[in-house]
Amino acid sequence: FGADDLPDAQELDDLEEPLEAVDADAVQTKLDLAKAYMEMGDTEGARSILDEVLQEGTTQQKDEAKRLAGELS
Repeated sequence: FGADDLPDAQELDDLEEPLEAVDADAVQTKLDLAKAYMEMGDTEGARSILDEVLQEGTTQQKDEAKRLAGELS
């Protein structure tokens, strides 16, 4: 394992975008889970997950989490 084996800056940039997409997908899954909790009447569980979305999500996901949280009140 030598210096030639390390990724260069362009390769690192190429890796960054898919990781962001994976993160967005994971947060979307959390939004879906929060909706399921709401349907089951578990407002505390839904609120906890929505708090995570508010910390981790994209602007659109955060807006959706705020809307859903408003329905819990």
